[in-house]
Amino acid sequence: MKKVLQSFLCSLFVLALFLINNSIVHGAEKNIEEAENGVLPFELKVKGTEVVDGNIVTIYEDLPDKVIIYDDPITKEKKSVIVDDEISTLSGDNEISPLCASCDYTVQTKNYQWIEKADYNFGWHPDFSGYRRADGYYFSVTKSVSFGVSVSYGFVSVSAAQSASAGYYIKADYSRWSRPAVFGVYMVTNYKEEKYNAAGKLLSTTYKNYPWADRTYEKILYEY
Repeated sequence: MKKVLQSFLCSLFVLALFLINNSIVHGAEKNIEEAENGVLPFELKVKGTEVVDGNIVTIYEDLPDKVIIYDDPITKEKKSVIVDDEISTLSGDNEISPLCASCDYTVQTKNYQWIEKADYNFGWHPDFSGYRRADGYYFSVTKSVSFGVSVSYGFVSVSAAQSASAGYYIKADYSRWSRPAVFGVYMVTNYKEEKYNAAGKLLSTTYKNYPWADRTYEKILYEY
């Protein structure tokens, strides 16, 4: 009788572990499935450039762990404030007091992020309108140009080295029609977003996936 009872209790314990684990897994899947796609509420800053394997690679800052977005009660515009080690407005156009007593606000907290594709084609370099015959192309190592592109998780702002008359040279095959494109790491970051009213009452909780580009560089592509 004692062995039967022990066996029964053991079975209950295993079943409980299975149900708990299954709940956690399905909960995570639910968060991912219910996550909406969004556009970053701030401009992703560029840390600098470096030459890697014959390419000028643009390095971006990582996304912040926490962001607060205030709803301006007068203009109805959304103002973003990064909150990590310190509070700072992202740009002069976004200045708003983090102590705004009449503002509803959203707290974005980073959950996780992943590499969607390690070497993704973000599109044609904006400084070149079409294919041409060329021995190669010059790019600036200090100046950059930005453009936007739609990807599977939303919209991404991409920076690339600006075309130049001199500077860093990428060789091309003159016998073929060529055109520079911008490649890089296609990243996606999931944020938990908690909406509060001015009194600090939690109104809603949602999840959003934000795509962004990292380590972008120029690659010469050919028409055929």
